[in-house]
Amino acid sequence: MTDNFVPYGACFNCKQQGHWARNCPYPRRDEGLITGRPISGPTYGACSSRGQPLLVAPTTIPPQYAPSAPPLPMYVPSAPPLPTPTAPVPPSSLPPSPPLPPPPLAVPTHNVTHDASMSTTLVPYQPRQAATYQNAPSWNNWNPRAREGELLALVREIAYDNRELRETRRLESERKAREEQERMAKEAEAKKAEEEAKKEADKEARLAKMMNERLGKMEKKREEDNKKIWEKLGKAKKQRRVTRLAEKRRREDRRK
Repeated sequence: MTDNFVPYGACFNCKQQGHWARNCPYPRRDEGLITGRPISGPTYGACSSRGQPLLVAPTTIPPQYAPSAPPLPMYVPSAPPLPTPTAPVPPSSLPPSPPLPPPPLAVPTHNVTHDASMSTTLVPYQPRQAATYQNAPSWNNWNPRAREGELLALVREIAYDNRELRETRRLESERKAREEQERMAKEAEAKKAEEEAKKEADKEARLAKMMNERLGKMEKKREEDNKKIWEKLGKAKKQRRVTRLAEKRRREDRRK
């Protein structure tokens, strides 16, 4: 996870919960996607969409700092500066001069160049003042792309606010797609079952037809067989009757 990651509902400036970037009480960040520049960085002299330079060369505008104390001496002088050497003069042309007194100690003043590391002067605290120049890097000067970054932050806030709605819509679309797939699967199963039932009905109809034909043939054959049997039985009965009559006549003839 990168440093520019901001959790949902947090400020894009300080990454804390409870407020947005437009109401952030902390100073603006000069880095990241809100008010910073890309990692590669634009070249010096490049301009934004508003015509303002993104970076200013450090050689053109030197950095300025708010003074918190008057300048201090670079060193505490312990002796006066040496006299400038002049051309030698013959001693015979100059009168004898009295000896020079010892030089007094020089007291540092604010009119000479001072060094803050060698000073012990107590100066009251003076807060820094905002820089008055424009388009120059400063600790309290807003980046010219701040408003664009704030607009981007607002757009991100709106996008994050609509994320739940987008998630609901996505779930609804997935549910509808799943229901459509289930409906199509059920229709395919019903169609397949109908085709199977139709095939079974056709098969049963063919089997029933074959059985009826076979039963018809068997019934016809049985009737023919019965007819033949009855014909044989009729002939045999007739023959027995004829035989009985003939036997009866013979008996009657014997009695006479």
